[in-house]
Amino acid sequence: MAAKNPLSLFKRVLPSTKSVALDADNSEPREPMKITSQELSSMFVNLFPVWTALFAGAALYNPNLFLWLTTEYFTAGLALLMISMGITLTPKDFADVFSEDLPSVATQWLGC
Repeated sequence: MAAKNPLSLFKRVLPSTKSVALDADNSEPREPMKITSQELSSMFVNLFPVWTALFAGAALYNPNLFLWLTTEYFTAGLALLMISMGITLTPKDFADVFSEDLPSVATQWLGC
């Protein structure tokens, strides 16, 4: 399934206040919006840059909030982040990488 624009989901979940209360004919209340777990997780993932900026800003503003994040927790968090990114890869993603200039890809891989 292709990633959707997270703002389109917000528009579906949080429609304007005029359309929330009544249907188009203004006679019956609408049913509450139902969000699938797929849509919710997609929205969460697509907003990852926002989460990163928010937490980075919070850490810069008040570093004491993150004193609990010792090396053990940081390593576990990084492992969780890497596995969550890795499980979204498809064989096509790898094919796209190797369809590039192979010496360039090899140099980047060896440089890590």
